[in-house]
Amino acid sequence: MIKFLNIFGGCQTQERCGSYKYMGLNKILKALANQRRMTILKLLQQERELTVGEIADNIDLSFRSTSRHLAVLIHADVLERRQQSLNQLYRLSDEPHPLVSLALSYY
Repeated sequence: MIKFLNIFGGCQTQERCGSYKYMGLNKILKALANQRRMTILKLLQQERELTVGEIADNIDLSFRSTSRHLAVLIHADVLERRQQSLNQLYRLSDEPHPLVSLALSYY
């Protein structure tokens, strides 16, 4: 049996890593493979929680493009969002995948 690192979410063998539980890995890797999205993640790591407009202003990107990047990160379960009045606030997931933590430590 091939042993895998814990960065794959705790799987121990090739058979377990091939299960549906780890199919989200593609989404996470895609989300982390973009410099703008990594910049958003690093910003949210520092600021904790921001609106789309605040994120767009901080990274000098249009509101629309920022929203698209946030959608990719939400879809990969890297970010969480909550509604506060008329605003949607974004923050890093409470329990991020180990790859997210690893990528942020190098970015």
